[in-house]
Amino acid sequence: MGIEIKIIQENFKIFATRKNFIKFVVTVCLFIMTVTAYGQKPKSNYLIAFADTSSGNLMYGYKTPDGKIAITAKYAEVDRDTLYNIAMVIKSTYNYEWIAINSRDSIILKPFIYDNAPDDLQEGLFRFTEQGKLGFANSMGEKIIPAMFDFVSPFKNGIAAFILGGHKVKDGEHWFWSGGYADGYINKSGQIFNKINSFKGNFAVAFTNYNHPVLINKKGEVVKKLLENKVQ
Repeated sequence: MGIEIKIIQENFKIFATRKNFIKFVVTVCLFIMTVTAYGQKPKSNYLIAFADTSSGNLMYGYKTPDGKIAITAKYAEVDRDTLYNIAMVIKSTYNYEWIAINSRDSIILKPFIYDNAPDDLQEGLFRFTEQGKLGFANSMGEKIIPAMFDFVSPFKNGIAAFILGGHKVKDGEHWFWSGGYADGYINKSGQIFNKINSFKGNFAVAFTNYNHPVLINKKGEVVKKLLENKVQ
């Protein structure tokens, strides 16, 4: 029994030396990294734009990282070199119309055009058009707010101003929206507000579609209901 205890003690001393302990820690870390790596999906699910002139026109398509053609060169213009989820493309040199496609070359929506280019992503959303109305989609191309506005501004502080009715008025190279029979504000959850006061710090008083006063933050979220007789 005494011999066995002595052997165990000696083995423990050897294991506890600095050199062997570091080797043990490194081995464990490498094992964990290997297991984790095998459990992850490879980050190769993207496409890379390429140009082709064999048709007589400069056209663009997309290839896989290993050079396999995934989308043939049939677009007159593309808005990005790398396609992860969606890309904005012009379908034809004769029909100057932007559309959004996914990596399977399916048309998923038509972006709202502002200053002759697809709408920019602002606060995680951009505007798209459908049957003459405007709505909002995210960077994945998912329609978050349905197309139901005749005009709507980009999101700022979690809020977008909208107009129902009205028409576009040209002003030289630019245009503005005029008229309309109703207006208001919407947050990213689809809540409608009739009025929003100026922000004071990180909060602002807003009035819901039923004219109930609430307090909203700079994400457009309702954080508190307010008493009507204490709000102007």
